[in-house]
Formats: sequence, structure tokens, C-alpha cells
Amino acid sequence: MTTRIYKAPTSMTALLAAPKGTVEHYDGEAFLLHVFWRAPDLDAARRLLAALAACARATHRDTPCVPTYFFRLSSMIPPAPMALTAGEHPWLSAAVKKLQVGVHRAAVEADLRKYGLDMNRLDLSPDASLPESLQQSPVWVEFTEVYLDERAFIEHAGSRDYLDAYGRIMDPACMLGAPTTMRLGDPVESVVAILEPILKERVAPMDPRLSLWRAPTSTARPAFVSLDFATAQVDVPPLWTALCTTCVLFQHPVCDGRTRLLSVLTHTPNLIALQSVAELAPVVGQVHVDGPPDDMVALLEAAGLSSIIEVNGEAVGHILHERAPELRAVASYTE
Repeated sequence: MTTRIYKAPTSMTALLAAPKGTVEHYDGEAFLLHVFWRAPDLDAARRLLAALAACARATHRDTPCVPTYFFRLSSMIPPAPMALTAGEHPWLSAAVKKLQVGVHRAAVEADLRKYGLDMNRLDLSPDASLPESLQQSPVWVEFTEVYLDERAFIEHAGSRDYLDAYGRIMDPACMLGAPTTMRLGDPVESVVAILEPILKERVAPMDPRLSLWRAPTSTARPAFVSLDFATAQVDVPPLWTALCTTCVLFQHPVCDGRTRLLSVLTHTPNLIALQSVAELAPVVGQVHVDGPPDDMVALLEAAGLSSIIEVNGEAVGHILHERAPELRAVASYTE
């Protein structure tokens, strides 16, 4: 049985003052969060990425036990149609519904100002056309975060620069509807109590053949691979999982009928490994590697995957912390 002695700080002052940078973590507490976040347009998505980059820098500095903290523009979700009328515009239609249930108009208008919308739009007919400036081409941003225990989860947010950037992430103008979050793994109850009210996450079971976290011996050139399959059953080859620190499957919460495979590899996969997943017939994917991607592009072409996989799209954060080989599971922390 795990002997736990970690107690989370009870105030923000204490959290900010707490020493950071530990490479020790409790065994059996690792969990993964994967977020599907829809931004109103490309500009909003890039503002979001800029704020996430600041959070990622703070997390990388303070918490090696958050080994993966990676955010990217997603090309894997089919684009949704643009809002063409007042009734189809998500912010305007939500504002009208608030008025209909008795929310004071001044409060509704204050919310709309956050999005830079003209208050007169509230009085439009649902069928009224909107100007081109309000036509939207939503962009999906995906987050992947791996926390090895409660301390890592708490302390990654324990700095002023992280908190300042987090405020920019939560700017209503950067989101179109509530994000959808998947959770896998075994967070302790105190973490679940924090997550559930905020994220309302969907919990997916871990495939026992896969691994949420497996400590690497090196991080020469890590790779992040995200693949979707048009089937509920995906038998990931052992050859592939052996290369991964993190390898998880879940039913896609945004695209019906798809299964998502997320993999963090300690180094770029070779041709044999890529061919092993190509045989599973993925329908779309993204790959990110450090440095020039030319060799990765050539490998994907050789594996017959280049037509469905984007390489090194816009992304921020770290695929695999360079101190990951130092991380060690313990029964209690060394104070």
C-alpha cells in the first residue's frame, strides 16, 4: 500500500512559495487529460496557443513530473459550418436564451461585450443574416497533459506567470462553447474533486495492453503521434506500444464513430513501427517531432501514411520533458 505524506498547500500564498522541481512522484496516481477546445477562428486559436505556451513554460520549469504538456491546432476534426444567421451564432443565441429566462439585459450585454459584439444584435430576428465580420470558421485546439500524481497537478499551476497566462486562456473570446475533456488513469479523490466541477470530464477506461506512463531511459528526439480510426476496436501492435511512454485509446467524443490513439514516443518511430500502425488503417492523423521534419515526412511516405497525416502543425508545450529519465516512483516524498 502506498504511504502518502503529501499535503497540498491550503492557500495560494503557500502554493506559490512551495519548492518546485521534484523528480519524485507517487506510484499509481498518473492520469491524462485530453481536451478538445473549439476556438471561434484562427486568430482566437492562436491567441489561445500563445497563452498556453506561457503556461507550458512555467509547467516545464516547475514540474518535471508533468512529462507531457502539449497543445496544438488540430487538423483532425472536420470543419463545422459557419454561423450564417443570428439564430445560428452561438454567442448571440445563448444571449437571447438568457433574456428569455429572465436574466437582466445589462448582465447579458456585459457578457456580449467580452466577445466584442454589438449590443443591437440582440434585437435581430433569428433568421437575420449576419455581416461577414461575424461569420465564423471555428478552429479546434487539442490539449494533452500527463500528470504523474497529485503534487505534480497542484504544483504545475503554482507560479505567478502560470496564473497570469491561465487568465488569458479563459478569455471567453477564445472559446466557442464548453470544451470537451477526456480523462484516463487514476487520479486520487482530491484531484477528482477539483477536476469534475470545472471540466465535467468524460472518463475513459485504460486498455490494459497500453500504458498511461512508462518511464523512458532517454529522450533523444521524442515524437507525438495522434491517429483516428473509423472503428471502435483498435488492436495496437506491441511493436508500437514498446516505443511509447504514453499510449492510450478512447472513443472520440467529438467525431462519432471514431477511436483516437494518442502516443508519446521516446524517439521518432522507424519505418517498421509506422507500417505496423498503417495496417490498422487510420483515417487521419498528426505527428509532431522536434526539429526539421524532413525525415519524418519521408518515413510517412514510405509507410503509405503521408496523405492522411499532417507533420509539425502549429503547436506549443513539450512532448516529453527532457528530465523524464530522472523521474522515479516513490512510496513517500523525500522532504
